[in-house]
Amino acid sequence: MLIKGFDPRYIKMCYFATLGELGYRTRVSLANGTTESSPLVDDLHVSFEAFSAGGRRLGAVDRFEVIKPGGFTVVEVDDHVGPGRTIDTDGEDVLGIFHLTPGRYVGIDAVDIELSAIFDQVAVSDEYIEYHSKEWSVAAGLAYQSIPMNDPRFGGTRSTLMQSPKLLVDDETDTNLVLLNISTSADYQLDISFDLAFIAANGERLANHTVRIPAYGFTRVSSRGVLRAAGVFERFVELGGNGMVVGFSDKGSVVPLSITRNDRSGGLACDHTLPPMYYIPWWGGDVRKAANRRVRELLFDHAEGRAP
Repeated sequence: MLIKGFDPRYIKMCYFATLGELGYRTRVSLANGTTESSPLVDDLHVSFEAFSAGGRRLGAVDRFEVIKPGGFTVVEVDDHVGPGRTIDTDGEDVLGIFHLTPGRYVGIDAVDIELSAIFDQVAVSDEYIEYHSKEWSVAAGLAYQSIPMNDPRFGGTRSTLMQSPKLLVDDETDTNLVLLNISTSADYQLDISFDLAFIAANGERLANHTVRIPAYGFTRVSSRGVLRAAGVFERFVELGGNGMVVGFSDKGSVVPLSITRNDRSGGLACDHTLPPMYYIPWWGGDVRKAANRRVRELLFDHAEGRAP
């Protein structure tokens, strides 16, 4: 499938949200996984932009580093965004996007490119997002590939089915769900409604919660906060303090990450939640649509508090 007029900055990205509100700094390891024998071999030119939780573009850092084939770099996000930095903010958490533009496309506003070529470039390396704190002597993170999302040229429908099996909540522990809404164009304007179902270890659905994530924005959901607001926190703890969260949208693609934190030690466990296509080889098309309908019927159609 040929994608016409594609902004080459979005061919390979690394998107994430910072966790300053919880007391952590963020650093990101960016890699160029191509080799001299690779058909994709090229330098990667690194630039950066940041957005507020509400999706407001806060600013950008033009190309500031070049990663050679086989190389990598580590970037402290606070070096570029924060009070007095190039992207001058009051210290609020941000959605950040590192653009790793192949050298052959630098200075070009738009290219015609096969969809498969975009995903081939994405697949050459994972990027590592690390949250760290000197106060707690803690560093934890996760590696993933930041695929382009919510581009209508890629297909007719977009949906998200999140399966997060590591819901750990008690008086000292909370699982935070970090949800991003990104795309491949500065003109992107879709706000996504995202439904969450909180399920205890015995399979009992204890709470539902709905959030709206603005275009190029993000939200952080405290599972403990949701369970307490629903009046079921004690019940969840009685049932073992562990379970799972199912998240769903049939109107857009959300990037879901989970950050489980121990309040006393500051320790973190970070996960990304892989979609069903990673577990079910026949996922897609009519199978995906039928499964989405069933998930909505089982967990969300009669849930209280759903956004209209």
